[in-house]
Amino acid sequence: ITLVVNPKAACLLSGQFAFTFSGYRGGAAATHSGSISIDSEGNITGVQDYKDGNRTTVAETLNSTSKCTNRSTNSGVLHLIAPSGELDYNFSTTPPDASNVLHSARLQLVNSGADSGSGQITMIDSTALTGMPPSGDFAFGLLGVDSTGQHYGSAGRFTADASGNITAGLLDSNGGAAASLGAAQSDATVVGTLSAPDANGRGTATLQVGSSSSTLVYYIVNAGKLLLMNIDPTVGSARESGFMTAQTGNVS
Repeated sequence: ITLVVNPKAACLLSGQFAFTFSGYRGGAAATHSGSISIDSEGNITGVQDYKDGNRTTVAETLNSTSKCTNRSTNSGVLHLIAPSGELDYNFSTTPPDASNVLHSARLQLVNSGADSGSGQITMIDSTALTGMPPSGDFAFGLLGVDSTGQHYGSAGRFTADASGNITAGLLDSNGGAAASLGAAQSDATVVGTLSAPDANGRGTATLQVGSSSSTLVYYIVNAGKLLLMNIDPTVGSARESGFMTAQTGNVS
């Protein structure tokens, strides 16, 4: 008798990725971001930040049991397991590049009862992980809800130097008084700092408008694009996420 043992199915996604999710969990708005590495056997390592109306988990290291499994030729499941619990996402990949490498996928929350939401995962450009704070001119945008459940959005720009100091910052927002940077803003002055990122491309951004301040986590995708998410630890505080992208010159 001959027994043939097939090789272990590798995850469709392989390499280092940044991801972002927004939706609803536990009856309230939720956000989730992180940086993960997926090896040739689908094992996942990395770090995540999570926030909903009941808790905030900051810079949480994933358990070694985290795993990526395939479902079909272009989809699979990410099982992200951490001390705070497990979050599972179906993913559907975008077409591969000329070298047959998959760079990104869309995410959908699964195995979480009536909770729902979606997001994306994108391969990280390793050359952008220099260990130095992002510097240059950037535009940014955030969508979310404040502590009262009111939806709002904000957009702005700033210039960051090599030490992470933010200058020439401006912000527009339609948020109410409970928004992360205060009541509705029109061309408001923004100051703050960017921390140096770690090996996962994770760092923090502190923004201040007048007496209101907000602490965000960022995850580097490449030199011109970073994911943003509010990580104020106060239970029920603003849940917002978005992007920060390189801007060609200070066009304010």
